[in-house]
Amino acid sequence: FLAQGNTVEVASIDLMRSDIYLALNLWQEAYSLAQEACPVFADAGMAWEMARLYLNQAAALARLNPRQVPTAVLSQARQLFTQEGNEIWLAMTDLYEATLAWRRGDWQTAVPQAQQARITFHNNGFQSQAVQCTIILGEIAHVRDRYDEAAALFAEAMVYLQQVDLPALAYACHFGLGQTHQAQNQPAEAQNQYRQAITDIERLQA
Repeated sequence: FLAQGNTVEVASIDLMRSDIYLALNLWQEAYSLAQEACPVFADAGMAWEMARLYLNQAAALARLNPRQVPTAVLSQARQLFTQEGNEIWLAMTDLYEATLAWRRGDWQTAVPQAQQARITFHNNGFQSQAVQCTIILGEIAHVRDRYDEAAALFAEAMVYLQQVDLPALAYACHFGLGQTHQAQNQPAEAQNQYRQAITDIERLQA
């Protein structure tokens, strides 16, 4: 595509490469590709692709500098998805923002955004994304000492995860349940969940 001078196709591949770099925890590479490809989509009037790149920039920036909230690029992504009327990707933006807020301990922001995103994903059949929201809500309930609520949320997520092979999410649920049982002085149950979490993470690494 470079040889043909097809800049839009080059940018499309760079969007995919940016996704892959994020999955590999190569934050700087993901950010650089997303930043470079964005003007190409802007010139071509491709709003959805631009918004996707803004989300990738936000994810990378949040890892490169955990103390700084990438508000600008998240706002740009939200604005473009709103213009497109794309309900699912607006929910994805909510999930991104809820995740970032959860990591920095901002429960007041994280909880309503995760709840709203979960409703949208569930209503549109995007169950794995709904489970991600449920896990975030379970993690927040745990750190707020709401152990029964946390256990119920993790158990709810596990109902879906028993039907699909998503070891990263299964690990998060088993580890969360382990922490919850441990906090409630239930060592046998905690140990069982931690062992299952180890199995999940070993499968993921393999």
